[in-house]
Formats: sequence, structure tokens, C-alpha cells
Amino acid sequence: MPLTENDSSFYFGQFADSFYRLVQNLDEENNAVLMLTEFSVSRTTFLIGRN
Repeated sequence: MPLTENDSSFYFGQFADSFYRLVQNLDEENNAVLMLTEFSVSRTTFLIGRN
């Protein structure tokens, strides 16, 4: 049974809501993901800069 446009926007809304809640929870945990992301970016920049 194919999804209608209504269904897909509903599922997207559910997904966005869950994702937002996940981010809120992570935000309380000392911004671990943000720190990890910044580390990855700075490390990548460093490696690119060395070449």
C-alpha cells in the first residue's frame, strides 16, 4: 500500500520530532556530539592543511 503525501508528511513529522528530542537529550549530556563533530572537522582540516 503506497504512502500518500499526507502519510509521508506525518512520518517525517514523527521523525523530526524524535530527532529533535534526541538532540535535546544529547545537549544535556555535555554536548558530546557537538564536541565530537568539532574534533572531526578540525582534524580533517588539519590533515587537509598538511598536504
